[in-house]
Amino acid sequence: MLLARRAKAFTLIAMNFALAILAYLVIGAIFGAAILLLVAGKPLLFIITLVVFVLAFAKLGCLTQH
Repeated sequence: MLLARRAKAFTLIAMNFALAILAYLVIGAIFGAAILLLVAGKPLLFIITLVVFVLAFAKLGCLTQH
C-alpha cells in the first residue's frame, strides 16, 4: 500500500516536471517568434507575450507553497 502510494506520487511529480519542461519550450518558441517579429518592426506579439509571461509567473510565484 505504501509502495503504491509512493509510486503514484513519483508519477505525478514526473508528469508535472514534464509539463513544466513543455511549458518552457512553448514559451521559448513564442518568445523567439516575438523577437523575430520585433526585429522586423512589429512589436505587438512581443509586448503581448511579455505581459502574459509577467502576469502568469507573477501569479504563480506568489502562490503559497502548501
